[in-house]
Amino acid sequence: MRQHQTQMARFELSKIHPMTMAQRVASNFGRDISLSGVDIAFTSSMPVGSGMSGSSALMMTCFCAIALVNRLHETSTFRSNILNGIDLAMYLACVENGQSFRNLPGGKGVGTFGGSEDHTAILNCRPGMLSLYQYAPTVFKADVAWPPDWALVVAFSGVRAEKTREALEKYNLASRRAVLAVDVFNRESGKKLRSLSEIEMEMRGVSYPTWLNTLGVNNAAPEELDLPGRVRQFLLEERETTPRVLLSLMRGDLDALGKAISASHRASRRSLWNIAPEVDYLQRSAIKLGAAGASGFGAGFGGSIFAVTRIQNAAEFAAAWQHGYAKRYPEREGESAFFLARPSPGIRIWSEQGPSRFVDMLFES
Repeated sequence: MRQHQTQMARFELSKIHPMTMAQRVASNFGRDISLSGVDIAFTSSMPVGSGMSGSSALMMTCFCAIALVNRLHETSTFRSNILNGIDLAMYLACVENGQSFRNLPGGKGVGTFGGSEDHTAILNCRPGMLSLYQYAPTVFKADVAWPPDWALVVAFSGVRAEKTREALEKYNLASRRAVLAVDVFNRESGKKLRSLSEIEMEMRGVSYPTWLNTLGVNNAAPEELDLPGRVRQFLLEERETTPRVLLSLMRGDLDALGKAISASHRASRRSLWNIAPEVDYLQRSAIKLGAAGASGFGAGFGGSIFAVTRIQNAAEFAAAWQHGYAKRYPEREGESAFFLARPSPGIRIWSEQGPSRFVDMLFES
């Protein structure tokens, strides 16, 4: 009965995402043009609930089909609100979370309160590159080449990162804790900043002991939300992990990269509370098997993890990693998946001229 209910919930979600996109497009652009309907057929090899942004990719696939058939990018409403690939990623994230974007009014969304990180990567990533973006708002910072002799090995744990009604509260908790931390900071400082990122820019170079203390005492927030821990995790990513990852890539130092991403994993487990036991086991076993480092990714609560290693050892490592996991969690063997990956281009559209990135077709023509 429980399995049947879960399958039905996934079926409902598969309908909600395309419907939400179609309704939002009609609401935002239907006054400019008479929109044509689109028949969409799609297939995917991505495991369901793997934490690899499958729901966002589904919604964006639907948008691409609707936008191209109706030439939305030629409308005055589109051109005045969406100027480039970053804008489009932020808009599509707002479709998903229900928020308005510039002069494009919001709607119901799909119930997940996330940002535009997934959408930015899915649209704008470049082959052979790791791209650095700042968020809230989204700003492109740098492209750094991925060394050709390094490999990414991805593992789906088989624990589905569900976003059904029962799981949404946990999924949205990390965002809610960040919002509460900003509210407390504004109340104590008299400022009107909108995000942890804005606070970091305002207080760059200044330590946070007073603020962190305020977040944890004087009934500033429920103690069980551990707002200081949430802020420390953000600062670790902002001030330490990201700079270390960039420096290790520029220097070609795989060991340093591995240590940085492993530290990020531990911080997520400690402060975001989103690392499932299976994913944590995969992280530790990857290190024991010789990976330079490994970290869970996505929203967590199941999902996937990536490890970094030398490409000449990657296939052997992946096989050993999968074998060890199946031995430790035999009940997950049928659902888990292990594969090699490399930085790839964003969503591409096939035409008579060959494949082109969707954002290039819209904004460079």
